[in-house]
Parts: sequence; C-alpha cells; structure tokens
Amino acid sequence: MKPQLGAGPPSSRGYSAADSELGPPCTKRWETPSRARGSRSRSGSRSQDFLLNSTRGSLRPHTLSGSPRAPPARPPQSTQPPGRSGVLRPHRQFVDMVTLAGSRVPLAEAAVLRTLLLGWVLFQVAGAAGTRDVVAAYNLTWKSTNFKTILEWEPKPINHVYTVEISPRLGNWKSKCFYTTDTECDLTDEVVKDVTGTYMARVSSYLANATSSAGDPPFTNAPEFTPFLETNLSQPTIQSFEQVGTKLNVTVQDARTLVRVNGTYLSLRDVFGKNLSYMLYYWKASSTGKKTAKTNTNEFLIDVDKGEDYCFNVQAVIPSRKTNQKSPESPIECTSQHKAVSRETLVVIGVVVIVVIISIIILAVSLYKCRKVRSGRLGKEHAPLRTV
Repeated sequence: MKPQLGAGPPSSRGYSAADSELGPPCTKRWETPSRARGSRSRSGSRSQDFLLNSTRGSLRPHTLSGSPRAPPARPPQSTQPPGRSGVLRPHRQFVDMVTLAGSRVPLAEAAVLRTLLLGWVLFQVAGAAGTRDVVAAYNLTWKSTNFKTILEWEPKPINHVYTVEISPRLGNWKSKCFYTTDTECDLTDEVVKDVTGTYMARVSSYLANATSSAGDPPFTNAPEFTPFLETNLSQPTIQSFEQVGTKLNVTVQDARTLVRVNGTYLSLRDVFGKNLSYMLYYWKASSTGKKTAKTNTNEFLIDVDKGEDYCFNVQAVIPSRKTNQKSPESPIECTSQHKAVSRETLVVIGVVVIVVIISIIILAVSLYKCRKVRSGRLGKEHAPLRTV
C-alpha cells in the first residue's frame, strides 16, 4: 500500500499548504540560507521554474506569469543541537582536520600544520637528493708562468672527488690528479713536452664512494691552451749596472723555465730566442720624465748626462703575441755619482800611493845606513890608543 503524499500536519512535515500544489516535499530542493539569499537576489530574472515530479519521473514547467507566485518554502527546522543537525551543509564546506588523539583542529590551524609538514617533507627530500648528486666542476682556468702550468677550477668538493685529463689537440687523453679533493692540478710535465702545441683538458666529478661501474661521470672542458703563446712572463732581474761618464750599462738576467733539453733547464731566451725583448725605462733621479730603450739581447748601453744620477727598471716583452705580451716590471735601481769614483782616478791615486810608499821605504833605508856609518866613525875617535 502506497503512503499518501501530503498526509500529516504541515508542522511535522516541514512544508506548508502552498507547497502541496507544487508536489510532494521529496521533489523540493532544500536550500541553505546562503543559497536562499542568492536565489532571492536573482528572483527578478526568473522566467520559468522547472520542478521535478518524482512520481512521474519528468520535468513539469510552472509558469509564473499567469498566476500569483507561491511564497518561498522554508527549510525544515531541526530540534537537534548544532553540530548534529540533519540539515544539508553547503557542498564547499571544509571538514575540520582530526588529529590522532581524536580532537578536531580549527581550519586555519590545520592549514598551517599541513603547510609546515609539507615543507619539512620537501626539505628532507631535497637534502637526500643533494647527497646523491654529483656537482660538475666550473670556472676552469689555466695559470701558467714561465711554462709552469696549473689548471684550477671550482667548487670545493663536499661528497665527491675530481680526476683531471689532458690531451694534445691530436693526441690521446691522459689522466692526472686521480680522485683528488683539491681544486687544482699541476700539468707542467705534460705541456713542457711541446710548448708550441695546443692542449685540451677536462675535469670529471665522481662520488667519493663511487665504483668503476657507476656510469659515465659528469665532466667540464677547459679552454684550449697553447703555452708558447699564453704563458705569463715572470719579473726580470737586473744582474748588474754601471754608469761611467756619459754611459750607463745595464745587464738583465734571463729567467729560468721548467722546459728541459737533455736534462738542462732552458732560459726564456733559449725558448723564445729573438722573440724575447727587454725594455729599459730610465729617468734622472731629480726628475720624473721617463725615457725608454729596447734591446733584443740582455744588455743596454745608453747615453746619459755626466754627473747626473739615474734610476731605471726593466721589463720583458714578446711583441709577436696578441695577449700576455709584457711581464711585470723589475724593482727600481739607481746610480750614485757622488759616491762613485772613476776608474782613471783610482789608477792615479793608486800610482801616487805606491810612489809615496816606495819613497818612504828608500828614505828610511838611506837614513838607517847614514846613521850606522856615523855611529862607526864616532866609535873610532873615542877609542883609547894602544901601548907598544
């Protein structure tokens, strides 16, 4: 037997008599207060309501223009305490987070806790991933002076090591500085074999506990390097100098390199030959105006003013280069004419001293002989006569 729809007092069923004209209460869509307010604000735009006929399973139009509109239905009132009401909640309402202890945490605090938890998890994951990653070397730089050549790079290793490889442009790779924790590698022994050649180098990164089967390591290539064209020249040394009258003579000492031939280390002059020049910068000690002189040998002989003191320094130069042409300048040296004595003066003084010494010796000997002779004569005169 079917129950009679619409039976029972309206107060107990939660709808009025006006609602019975529209159908049974099960066909009515209950609205929350927020939805009810939104529907009333849009009431001016209604033209036709479609109500669900649950008994017939079809939609039935209800035109509002021809008949007065029935008052809006109120949602059923519940006598149950808040929090246990059977009234439908908005479908976008968030549920408070329940802790392990069973108590509910307010929505704002729950969002903060979830954010902190997510950040902690991401931090742990990033830290674990960082300990497994291998950092590739960067900023590879050649440092070379007089053919002593070192390859430098960054960064300092934390959980990995480096291996360096070097090769001539048309040669085979050779490993150097195996599994090192340093950030530099001395490659002098390789580049001095042919200082005119061009070399390539690369730095590979390995995990500190990696095995040979760990796969291909990441590596970084260094710029190509040609020692003959790119090695820096060291500061030259002034071996000796002398100012005589109007001439100033300066001799420069060639620096030694790490290039060896038959066990002997070569000088810069031996390696570069006539490509190596020296510049002399000189000026009067009483002024600041500089003059320059150039030589393809190791000696300078320049004209200066007699009686003037001069200061000077030298610099090595390779004019045929495009870069790294000049070395640092040597320390400054100065002459001192007020204290210096010419060679001719020394000779004259020496001769005079020798003549004086010889004269004194001759005079002393002569006086000694004269005194001796005189003493002999006086002795004979005062001697007593012998008796017969």
